[in-house]
Amino acid sequence: MAPILPRRGVLRALEARATWAGTVRTVAQLYAATMPEFARFLGMVITMSYDESTHPGFPHYHARYGEAEAMIGLAPIALIAGSLPRVQLAVLRQWTVQHNPELLDNWNRRANGLPLAKVAYP
Repeated sequence: MAPILPRRGVLRALEARATWAGTVRTVAQLYAATMPEFARFLGMVITMSYDESTHPGFPHYHARYGEAEAMIGLAPIALIAGSLPRVQLAVLRQWTVQHNPELLDNWNRRANGLPLAKVAYP
């Protein structure tokens, strides 16, 4: 499965932003800055996007496990896109239920351009 990445226009905008700011950064560094990691556990990396032009407007986060990627909705809690192994998906669902208020708070922080708070496991 192909990774969930921003559209080419977003990558071009990120490159232009780096050039305009006078910094030398790779697209990967710029992408990481717009989609920071706020949790990591059991081999999974959890991120949330600051750039909603390429994502649906409802609360969600992104999870990576090896080569697998998925987008998980927060309200309602559901797999939106991508796929993960069944065990990891079950762990993520339980973690999302347990930490839903913190995840929704991070969604609001993201919308206001604030840094994301780390969310612990379990």
